[in-house]
Amino acid sequence: MGNFLEKYVDPALLQCKESFYDDWVTEKLDKCSILLDAGCGSGDYWQGRESRFLGKKVIGIDISRESIAENKIISIGAEGNLSQIPLKDESVQLIICRSVFEHLTEPQSVWSEFARILKPGGYVIISTQNKYHPVMFLSYLFPSEFRVFLKKRLLNMELDEGTYPTHYKCNTKWAFEKMSKAVGFEEEYYIHHTHGHGYWKSPLLRKTLGFMEMILSTKTFFIFRAHIVACYRKPL
Repeated sequence: MGNFLEKYVDPALLQCKESFYDDWVTEKLDKCSILLDAGCGSGDYWQGRESRFLGKKVIGIDISRESIAENKIISIGAEGNLSQIPLKDESVQLIICRSVFEHLTEPQSVWSEFARILKPGGYVIISTQNKYHPVMFLSYLFPSEFRVFLKKRLLNMELDEGTYPTHYKCNTKWAFEKMSKAVGFEEEYYIHHTHGHGYWKSPLLRKTLGFMEMILSTKTFFIFRAHIVACYRKPL
């Protein structure tokens, strides 16, 4: 097993962290003063790391008014749809968007809105699920009501908020390339990374999925890793 890990597996990807997204956001925050959190939710993801947003004007847009009210990161919150963002052209320097793209029904219109409101030289950073990950793919085949039922039975987490239908219309490498190029964005970073599995209730399921993630951490199966993290730049 040791030789297998050393030869085929990327140790960084076995950490099962979203540090790629966090690191890229932090890097771009240093160079901007106004940003949009697209699908900001309640801001729980950034809990304990709020200080990185100090001195920044953070605009948050979400479909849930209740989540916006709870969000302590944003300076201004607006209830709305990402296909019609209520901001002026070229008004933000950075757009961050986490765990949203899997829910979009018209992703190309969202890309177009991102291109419209982003200043030239600005960046978009996206983290979302990979449609071709085995768990995501099986999930895609079931109706949302059944997925919610399974999550409540199998996961060690609350599902009171943030459980929305998934469509996976822009959740592959090819879809990202096609839609980002259609609005003139330049790719800066793109990566598939592995998924944590500690939130499953069953120890057997955790071990099984943990082994699967180890296999997906090999270069051969990189396209099936659980998450996509990507960064794009709007040319000057």
